[in-house]
Amino acid sequence: MEVGEGGDEAREAGGDAAAEARWRHAPGWVWRAIPGRVLLAARGGLERTVEGIAVPVWIALSEPATISELVEEFAEVWPDQPPSRDAIREALEVMATYDLVVCDGVAQGPGARP
Repeated sequence: MEVGEGGDEAREAGGDAAAEARWRHAPGWVWRAIPGRVLLAARGGLERTVEGIAVPVWIALSEPATISELVEEFAEVWPDQPPSRDAIREALEVMATYDLVVCDGVAQGPGARP
């Protein structure tokens, strides 16, 4: 996986975070992290469990983030073997199919929030 150290290298390697969609938790879910899983519940008795790479992705989305921001964060946490951009994207897409996360479109500049 290619992640730049900063500046132009980061934009080239991971894409310009300011031009990416920002992901966040979908409203209405309460959750608890346990070893290896996140348990989620919504009104009406709806329950979901996320596992694997979706666990750190879900936890990191306590604050809205772009895929590039997640790649950078995970590269700092797991410098020897960070999850790939594709693995992060796939986890987000799967969680989106279950209405656990939503994509807010394109962020408008560094540090922009939806």
